[in-house]
Amino acid sequence: MRRNKLIQTTSCHADSVCCGCAACLNACPKQCLKMISNDDGFVHPSVDLTTCVDCGLCEKVCPVLYPFSETEPIITIAAINKDNEVRKKSSSGGFFYALAELVISRNGVVFGASFDEHWNVCIDHTDSIEGVKRFQGAKYVQAEIGNSYIQARTYLKEGRWVLFTGLPCQISGLKHFLNKDYEKLITAECVCHSVPSPKVWHSFLNSVSKGRSIKNINFRNKDKGWSNYSYQMVIFFKNGESFKSPSSSDYMQGMVRNLTVRPSCAKCTAKNGRSNADFSMGDYWGVWDLMPEMDDNKGTSIVIVFTKKALDLLSTLNIKVKHASLDEARKYNIGLDRPFPLHKNHKVFFRYLEKIPTKILLLKYLHETNEFKMFIHLILKLFKMFK
Repeated sequence: MRRNKLIQTTSCHADSVCCGCAACLNACPKQCLKMISNDDGFVHPSVDLTTCVDCGLCEKVCPVLYPFSETEPIITIAAINKDNEVRKKSSSGGFFYALAELVISRNGVVFGASFDEHWNVCIDHTDSIEGVKRFQGAKYVQAEIGNSYIQARTYLKEGRWVLFTGLPCQISGLKHFLNKDYEKLITAECVCHSVPSPKVWHSFLNSVSKGRSIKNINFRNKDKGWSNYSYQMVIFFKNGESFKSPSSSDYMQGMVRNLTVRPSCAKCTAKNGRSNADFSMGDYWGVWDLMPEMDDNKGTSIVIVFTKKALDLLSTLNIKVKHASLDEARKYNIGLDRPFPLHKNHKVFFRYLEKIPTKILLLKYLHETNEFKMFIHLILKLFKMFK
């Protein structure tokens, strides 16, 4: 009996390779796959060999084993939603909301990332503009896919429009799973730096909530503006209190400096036009220098258009646009097209994650002056003494 690569080897199970897109889970006809979390909090597939029939579908849909070729962009634009209230609640310029409005107006369905009742991030869907509001705003933790690919296919087969948004690996996973083009499918990937561990996220959340019930979380609050990375993370509690943290906070820096992220992000096979998405959308960092007439400190999106379908849709959206230079934008946001190497302390950080509070680990490995190292070393010694 032939065993496909997903089962025969550990290649896709390996934390350094699997991206957690769950295409294999959605493709399995016998439902003998499930996504389980490893010690670091990242999900990967686990196979029940007693029910597996070795059909090979899990292998065929894997975007890591069979990555798409690179697609050249048609155009790059700066985009601003014409509704300032929409833009205020969006992480950048409100481009996603404009796309979602169009699809909802066509009796379509929108898939995006939202929080569940336990503040996990999950891919969910809605057919109402009110439901779309849950998907607004970046969420810096890896989202659970569940059976979203299957649900999207069902709606497409019913002839409905579908907007599917997610990270490049998730769009690639969807496209591998579908294995065909659908006229009414629109895909938009979020420009991705890399994804932090859900385990690190919940540890951080517990440390700042201190038992208080959470009402809402906004990773990209714009009360102090957007330009020059002036946004804040704000956690609102039901008792009226809040926790505010700047973009330079240790949790955010753990991601930006690739200390707390999924290992496979350093070898991403879906960036740089390789997810087969129609659009790539993100923050137009540097617009204040490159195109100041498109910057009012409320947020501007950079949008990379990869398909004719996407190009045709632009004129139907409620956005202000201006052509932009992708090469110039890359100077301010290198995450637009290439992965980043892992932090030199990545392995040791996760080795001690269960033993030492996350906040202390972040302090230890993100701040490396000699004086700070000595201070944290003393804290760690005291922590071990009284644990």
